[in-house]
Amino acid sequence: MKNKYPFLLFSFIILIASCSPDVVTVEVIRNPSVSFDYNTSPWKSSSYSFTAPARVVVYPGDTTQPGKFYNRLTMQAFGKDAANNDLQLIVSFDAVDANVLVGAYTPDHNTQRGLANVQLYNLSNSNNLMAYQLCADPGLSVLTIKRQSQAERLVSGSFRFTLCNVRDTTQKIILANGMITDIRY
Repeated sequence: MKNKYPFLLFSFIILIASCSPDVVTVEVIRNPSVSFDYNTSPWKSSSYSFTAPARVVVYPGDTTQPGKFYNRLTMQAFGKDAANNDLQLIVSFDAVDANVLVGAYTPDHNTQRGLANVQLYNLSNSNNLMAYQLCADPGLSVLTIKRQSQAERLVSGSFRFTLCNVRDTTQKIILANGMITDIRY
């Protein structure tokens, strides 16, 4: 019986030593995109660009108040809608600190940020270019940046914009369910 226990102990040590943890490699695959719905038609783009921040002065509606410096960032995205129209979306927004972008942006600038302009162009018909921009009512549009990775310079967020035709402001379109997913700024 004395010989039996060392054998069991030796077998147990061999069993433990032979178990090694599995090596798992995790790769994060980025799928940058901009998407939204308008007039019940989905639109998605994986082709976009960001301009470097430009220093701008924004003046409040009250002309007795001084202007305020912001860093303006502009994102452009290109894609096709369900009717195969080529659309270009341009979103310009302002932040006091160009390194801290998380937050809500509306046309009414606050002390930290604001939505400068949004434009949508239908580039498919060059004879009758359709162009839309932010409507005058500031409560109808918001851009929200929910996540920011400063190390990788990525942002993600959502938006909802109400845009008016530049020639006839009574014609409106709503860009709803807007998503910005892991785009590099």
